[in-house]
Amino acid sequence: MRTDAEENVSDSPLVSAIMPVYNAEGFLGASIDSVLAQSYPAVELIVVDDGSTDRSLKIAEQRAAQDRRVEVLRQGNAGVGSARNAAIRQANGLFVAPIDADDLWHPDKLRKQVAAFDASGPLTGFVYCPAIIIDELGRPASRCFHGNRPRGIVWLQLFVNNFTGNASTPLFRTECLRELGGYDETLFTANAYGAEDWDLCLRVAARYEAAYVPECLVGYRRVSGSMSSGTRRMKRSYDAIARRLFDSDWPIPGRFRRYSESTIARYLASQAYRSGNLSEVLRWSALALFRDPPCILDRPFRSSILASMRDRYKLRDLSKERPEEQSPRHTGAPLHWPDVAKYNQPPNHSKNRLWRRLLSHRTEQMIRLQRSTPFPLHSNIGQPSISLSRPAV
Repeated sequence: MRTDAEENVSDSPLVSAIMPVYNAEGFLGASIDSVLAQSYPAVELIVVDDGSTDRSLKIAEQRAAQDRRVEVLRQGNAGVGSARNAAIRQANGLFVAPIDADDLWHPDKLRKQVAAFDASGPLTGFVYCPAIIIDELGRPASRCFHGNRPRGIVWLQLFVNNFTGNASTPLFRTECLRELGGYDETLFTANAYGAEDWDLCLRVAARYEAAYVPECLVGYRRVSGSMSSGTRRMKRSYDAIARRLFDSDWPIPGRFRRYSESTIARYLASQAYRSGNLSEVLRWSALALFRDPPCILDRPFRSSILASMRDRYKLRDLSKERPEEQSPRHTGAPLHWPDVAKYNQPPNHSKNRLWRRLLSHRTEQMIRLQRSTPFPLHSNIGQPSISLSRPAV
């Protein structure tokens, strides 16, 4: 006779969590444990070591020896896209859930996202959720803005602003990823990696709808020296993806191309500011303003420019406070999921009424264009054809 737990596993579609690993020994164990601690009963974890030179492979193999749900693959260093694709080839699940080797999942993440798939129907290609930023010690370092976000047909809104946030938030239908060829491996070989997750979500959104769970279910770790800290490489990655889009038949008007480039430039300016690279802050801020001058109305963006100019050129104090961090001070304690509710915030609306109205107007324009454009979009955006079918046994 089967136990209740075994019944739940057999009745639940399998989720394949995929984890690329490259020299993440300091965080890998906690990330693996957050997958294995899921309340959703049917989970497998495929860890792909991408040529690590530290103890990452040994840690992963130890977890695999302790829990049969963990499988470890190994390859030479070929980039995060290649590692994720290797895991997708091996996946048995109806769904694929990427997680980076330094991030954490809420125990109910997969259960709530699978439920959202069940509620949204067969046209949905991925379900995403907001994340809370954590530092290298696992301490909360941000608020979690969990309000209404795009859902349904979202391809244009996703192009203008990557609202999925990071690679560890979405849950995909496996068949969608295999149909589209998975992650773009060519970005790594062109030294333009960093936006592979945005690229994949864009290609899925061109053919499928998106669903959203308005709860903070991911701890996104901000690590000094991580991939996202290379702002110029990240911009090359964005440019490569955007060029393929513009060369395709995606109906993106020029103004939305400018908004998108301004959005990524403001993001890169914020990354440069956090790393203390003030010249890069001014570089990306200038690009953001050139592509979309009204963005100067955004108070945190404006404050970061003023603070950077003051610090770099020793000007007088032009602003009364540092840029708004959207976050509390570090609590001094590692992330504890039952406490995350106190970090939840409504949508991050700007305090500038004019800027807020402008963003609302742009959103309405994007939604109208998405609704009036025949869907799904027919073109792929240039991902090479890669077979992600399971290898024959």
